[in-house]
Amino acid sequence: MDPDRLPLKASLLLLVLYLAFSLLQATSYPKIFPEGTLWDGVTSSILFAALLLPASYMGTKISPDEIPLISRLFAGNRSRGPRPSRVLLWALTLAAIAFILNVSLSIIFGWAWVEPTAQEYVANLTLAEKIGASISAGIWEETIFRLFLISALLIFIKDRTVSVILANLLFTLMHLVFQSPPYNAPALVIVFTIGLLYSKCYVDNGLESAAVCHAGMNFLAMTLGSLLG
Repeated sequence: MDPDRLPLKASLLLLVLYLAFSLLQATSYPKIFPEGTLWDGVTSSILFAALLLPASYMGTKISPDEIPLISRLFAGNRSRGPRPSRVLLWALTLAAIAFILNVSLSIIFGWAWVEPTAQEYVANLTLAEKIGASISAGIWEETIFRLFLISALLIFIKDRTVSVILANLLFTLMHLVFQSPPYNAPALVIVFTIGLLYSKCYVDNGLESAAVCHAGMNFLAMTLGSLLG
């Protein structure tokens, strides 16, 4: 494998995967924003894809070792690197832990302070929309806030722990902008906490692990979480 081609190949693969699942959940846009249309959902997916492509390219170019499973896909020797089954199983285990932590903290905040912000529209989503939303968010958010942002911060800060915390802070604050309704303080604390688990997946096993963990937690929250709520 030509290492100079890896960033472009990895970026295009992430772009295709993101668009496939993002467009799958584009029909949910009118359910999230009553004034929205299906075309608004498609447009939103395309705009997010326009951010993902350069971020994935630059992040991969800075830290090619952070996409071990994708690297294996394009490598001639696929025996190198971590075993995909072990990486993905660990990511799903952390996703379950993140979900339990999410539910536990929500109960504690509801009892001691105020209920974390709830996304009521989730109850109206189809199973396909929940799958699409979970996976597309896992790919997009982990690519932007872990692969690209942590890599970029490390250039200037030279400290992985500080870079992880700063990237996770920005990941948390993003939920004030893109969520409807915006998350309140208890919900932001929960996002920051489980974001640390996503970061652990990324630091330990790379982007694919973090994306699977993130997608798994989101799917559990949209399915089991709505039942518990």
